[in-house]
Amino acid sequence: MSDIPLPPTFTEEDHRIVALLRNEPEDWTRKSFDAAFIHLSLAHRLKDIDPAMAIFRAITAEEEAATGLLRALQNRGYADPGQLLPKDHLQKAAVYPYLRAIAKHVSYLRVTGIKEVRLGIPRDEEKPKLQLVFLFDGENDGIVARPDPPLNLTIREGGEVVDYQRYFRELISPIGFEDIRKYLNVKKNQRNLLLYASSQGLLDPGTVADSTLTDYKHRIMTILKAALLIWPYTEAQPFVQEAVRSFIGLVGRLRKVADAA
Repeated sequence: MSDIPLPPTFTEEDHRIVALLRNEPEDWTRKSFDAAFIHLSLAHRLKDIDPAMAIFRAITAEEEAATGLLRALQNRGYADPGQLLPKDHLQKAAVYPYLRAIAKHVSYLRVTGIKEVRLGIPRDEEKPKLQLVFLFDGENDGIVARPDPPLNLTIREGGEVVDYQRYFRELISPIGFEDIRKYLNVKKNQRNLLLYASSQGLLDPGTVADSTLTDYKHRIMTILKAALLIWPYTEAQPFVQEAVRSFIGLVGRLRKVADAA
């Protein structure tokens, strides 16, 4: 792990989170995240020399991170064979926005007695794992709870399992998309537009701003944090089970629509 180049924009916290990968097996999941770091590091090197290839590397970095999460879910038995497809561009394109949709829904939640939920890394453990930390208020102010495993919980909306599609649409509508399938088709074809000419010629991405690569770093780290709340734990976590079922249902419906078009 120490010989894998990390992007220059990684913070001390980013390094601490990436270091948690050392505690996990050197399997395909870990290799996918290693590849994501390599691609993003190369994007930084290329941004002033070859902007198109810098963006290509950054997009590939996000895809590799998504692949890593999908493989972690596979390895932990969260789906039947053939449901999660780490090589499928539609599924990989859906991973980060789907995680954002979950985060958007969770941000609306208010639980009596809990004032804040954070991610934390214990400093006193030989092999620390990423944890959820609940900070209590009121009579229990100053007390914290760390579920083990961290996503061993369920969330209901009106008594029903949450359907994250609505929150997905809320995220993409401000950028001009009302249809999730069209959004994901554009997203998964980004690399092709950089490599192959359309009727207007090759896409020129222009100058690659530092903020663009910082955004891709945020995407990769978001996906990695999700993986680190799942991959190290052999127990089936209810929140993950329900989120994965919803994800599979979403991409399955999008696939049927695409096949029928």
